[in-house]
Amino acid sequence: MKKIFLSIALLCAASWVAPTVATAQNLVPIPLKMASAQGQPLVWQNVGQINCPDELANEKAHLLRVLADRAGITTLNDNGTAQITLSIDTSLNDDEAYTLSIDENGVNIAGKTAAGVFYGIMTMEQLMIDDNASARCIETNPITIEDAPRTHVRELMVDPCRIFVPYERLKEIVPEMARYKLNSIHLHLVDDQAWRIEIKKYPQLIEKSTSRVGMDDMLIPISGYYTQEQMKDFVKYCAQYHVMVVPEIEMPGHEVAAIHAFPELTCGGKQVPIRTTCGVSNELLCPGNEFTYEFLGNVFRELADVFPCKYVHLGGDEAGNPALDCWTTCEKDKKLKKELGITTTDRSENWKLQKYMFDRVIDTLRTKYDKIPMFWYETDFKEIQEGCVTFAWRNGLTEPAVQAAIDNNAKIMMCPGDYCYFDYPMA
Repeated sequence: MKKIFLSIALLCAASWVAPTVATAQNLVPIPLKMASAQGQPLVWQNVGQINCPDELANEKAHLLRVLADRAGITTLNDNGTAQITLSIDTSLNDDEAYTLSIDENGVNIAGKTAAGVFYGIMTMEQLMIDDNASARCIETNPITIEDAPRTHVRELMVDPCRIFVPYERLKEIVPEMARYKLNSIHLHLVDDQAWRIEIKKYPQLIEKSTSRVGMDDMLIPISGYYTQEQMKDFVKYCAQYHVMVVPEIEMPGHEVAAIHAFPELTCGGKQVPIRTTCGVSNELLCPGNEFTYEFLGNVFRELADVFPCKYVHLGGDEAGNPALDCWTTCEKDKKLKKELGITTTDRSENWKLQKYMFDRVIDTLRTKYDKIPMFWYETDFKEIQEGCVTFAWRNGLTEPAVQAAIDNNAKIMMCPGDYCYFDYPMA
């Protein structure tokens, strides 16, 4: 079972690199370089001025929020001698890099871009929190920090399909993830248990596939979806925290909610109910049916207008057990295999059909919408299409996934279930 509630993923490796000078238990992730400085602490009530160019107005707003939340400062001290300066330093070597210094005269935060300045403010905030997170910070000892990320996609995944996350609650997650310098929220919008995003071309998805009763042993009604206007608003909201929004639309498996609304999407046009349990369904999108590609093309066309992020996730995992069995007997799929010259009968022929489906959809995403496709790694994927990102998620299969990425010269997102899935038992 995959993708329930939350998981953390990091593109290529772990988050930010270890320190070379000093440590501070408050800081997560630990900065690249950090050192205690000489002199008296900064008394926060002495802050009387904030220096900030217009281009950092968004970051100044976050700074004011931090001062209010952590030091109780809602009005600057007219007689204060300390000042806080936010600035851009183009000499830094990474777009998310920043420097931070604190002494009795104030705070200086410089970033190569606004994102770097924002992360400097998030580090400053962590320095202002002690064991009692609700306590007001009075003063902070002098410190200097130089920081830059080791990875550039640091992702939190949220799954509103199994248990719906209301829109306002979803927004509450963003400031918390940004505090720890996570910069991507991955929305698992589609699965066997629900379809959660409005597609105006296909209103049946909302009418038929957003409500059910039950989730495994929880016999409760679960319903809801996000409108396109909500998601456009969400993208703008996340941008204030330098967080991009990555949508996921599953294929060919984990699509029972769509098949429930459009039976013609699956082999034989079967009418199937929305699943109320986890696990894997053998009802898959049919690669031999042109309506499958028409449907997916229309879905991605609307999503490209809603989500400007350069990435889009295509799923690709757990497509039946045994793999892709419904494609073995489907007449349309038999015909497609013949047209493609696929003659093997050792089950690899069905994975070749999955590659055909992915190749078509990936080509559409690249040529029409300039998107970078992502998908979950499965050992049956013998090749990873050039330029795609694969996710190492299955317990115990991290090494094969890494090797596949190396062999295919592909980027890999590390989110191994045995370490990164918040819904797994603590044991």
